[in-house]
Amino acid sequence: MRDIESCLASNQAKLYHMGLGGVPARSTLSDALNQRDWRIYHDLAMRLIIRVVSALWLSRFQRTQKARIDFLATGYAESLR
Repeated sequence: MRDIESCLASNQAKLYHMGLGGVPARSTLSDALNQRDWRIYHDLAMRLIIRVVSALWLSRFQRTQKARIDFLATGYAESLR
């Protein structure tokens, strides 16, 4: 909660464009978060998890491909043929 409040306070010039007249109190933020349906956060978390897993898989795949290319470039790979 403090992080959200401090981020909003550091961007006070942008709050008006977000529809806020000023920095909301921490209790107001807490009340707003408690009234929201938890499934909103669940869906967001699942989307973020999918993105991270996809990025990790792609990174691992690229490293594997690079290792395979490096191996094939060596003379040892030629002697196995």
